[in-house]
Formats: sequence, C-alpha cells, structure tokens
Amino acid sequence: MEAALDSQSFGQILNRIWRLLRSNIKLFAAIASLPLAVGAGLYGLIFALVFATVPLAHGSLGPALVAAVAVDCVVGLLGFLAALLISALYEPAASYAALQADAGVRVTFRQAYGVAWRRPGRYLWLLILRQLIILAPIALLGAPLAGLWLLLMDGNPNSAAAFLIIPLVVLFYAGAIVWSILATIRMALAYPASVAEDLTAWDAICRSNRVSQGGRLRIFLVALVIYGISLAVILGLELIFFLLLGIGMLLISALHLAPVWTYIGLAPLGLLFIGALILASMCMVAAYSIAFAVLYRDQVRLEQMAAAPGAAG
Repeated sequence: MEAALDSQSFGQILNRIWRLLRSNIKLFAAIASLPLAVGAGLYGLIFALVFATVPLAHGSLGPALVAAVAVDCVVGLLGFLAALLISALYEPAASYAALQADAGVRVTFRQAYGVAWRRPGRYLWLLILRQLIILAPIALLGAPLAGLWLLLMDGNPNSAAAFLIIPLVVLFYAGAIVWSILATIRMALAYPASVAEDLTAWDAICRSNRVSQGGRLRIFLVALVIYGISLAVILGLELIFFLLLGIGMLLISALHLAPVWTYIGLAPLGLLFIGALILASMCMVAAYSIAFAVLYRDQVRLEQMAAAPGAAG
C-alpha cells in the first residue's frame, strides 16, 4: 500500500506531464481550441465594429459617435462575458480529461465539455471567486495608497512630498506579486478537486488549499518550468520567423524582384507563424491543466498515505 501511495518526484511529475500531453495531444488541442477560437473571434468582431463605426461618426461629437461608442461598449461587454464563460467551461473540461488520462482512461471532446456543461454556474463562480481572492486584497490596499499619492501631490506632479511615497509603491507592487503567486498556488488544484470530488466553488478552493499543503513549492516549480519552456518556444518561433523574413527580404533585394513578391512571401510565412503560435498556446494551456491534475492526484496520494497508519490502527 505504501509503495502504491508513494509520492512522485519532481522529475517524475514532469515526465508524467510530458507523456500525457504527447499521447493525448489531439484531445487537449481540441479542448483548448474552443476558448482560443472564441477569443480570436471576439477580438476580430470588436475590431471590425470599431473600424466600421468610427467612420460613421465623421470625427464629430454628435449622436453618431455616441451610438458608435455605445455599440462598441455593449459588444465588448458581451464578448467579455462570453469569453469568461468559455474560460470557466474550459478549465473543468481540461481537468476532467487530464484526470481521466492520468488514470489511463481516454475520453472525447464531447465528454470533457459535457462534464463542464453540467454545472456551468459552479465553474463560472469558481473562476470569479478565484480572481476576487487574488485581486480584492490588492485593491483594498491599493486604494488608500492611491489616495495618499494624490494627497501628497496636491495638484503638483513635481511635488517633493510625492516622491516620499515611491518606496511604498515599490513595496506594494512587490507585495502584490508575492500575494498573487501564493494565492494562485494555493488555489491551483481547485478545478481538479471540484471535478474529481464534485465540490462547490468555495469547497473546491478550501480543498485545494488543504490538499496542496506540503507540495506548494513543487506546484510553483512545475508551473515555472512550463512557463519557461513556453517562453523559450515562443521566443524561438519569433526568432525563426524574423530570421526567415530577413533572409527573404535580402533575396528579394539581391535579385531585384518586384515589391509584390514581398507580400507573396510574407503571407504564407505569417500564416505559418500564427499557426505555430496557436499550437504552442494550445500545448501551454494543456500542459498547465495536465500538471495541476497530476499534482492533485499525487497530493491526494500523499494525503491518503498520511491517513493510512491511522486507518490501519
């Protein structure tokens, strides 16, 4: 029993994440494609509306401009709410797929999102509650600090007294970063816990806080490794893109080709670059979902191992 419930090492966790991602890449890419597609579509719609409504205003401050701004704001708000809902559905879907994959069970795209769609309100509230826990203390401390800054400036941006608050601003900024990281680590296992144990939003956050004890440093390091790899991949793609672009521009210039060849060569290269970035983004978000699911199961094993002697007695 102890051998079966033993914790995995840091290297074993990373190896497990990689093997699950590699063997289920199509499933996790499909699950991640939904929020990415919705986000790209909403951004495209908002930009299209902005470019379509601004000319109607003719640079005036009349009713046409007011109507254009109102339409853009309403569409932007609706788009934000839709993106929020899709993100709230993605996390439980990906967590369910990762938990099942870690248990050796294959699921489909429909099954994963079917689990998420059974309780959309719960998962949406979990997403909102998690952000409130992270941002509320920062806002409560930041508001008095901003008021003190305005009071010291007293209408004069160059006031010497205003510079006295700069160390406080630096400390507040550093403290906000530290708090955000610590709170995120404590709540990192909330979605896997909610899906696996059918917990409400608040219970899932409490469960994540309890089950992550003793493994928070490992959670942080795993997330840091995934972030570092993702950043390296994105920077590598950008380097390859600009390198190929520079080589292409030099060839066009050396061969004295018409400028139209620049656009002909840039279009497919740009499409390949965007496609590679999208694929990298899918893999990145999938890796986080798999990592938190694997870490959740491993922390549960540790919890069971700690309770095993008492149960045996």
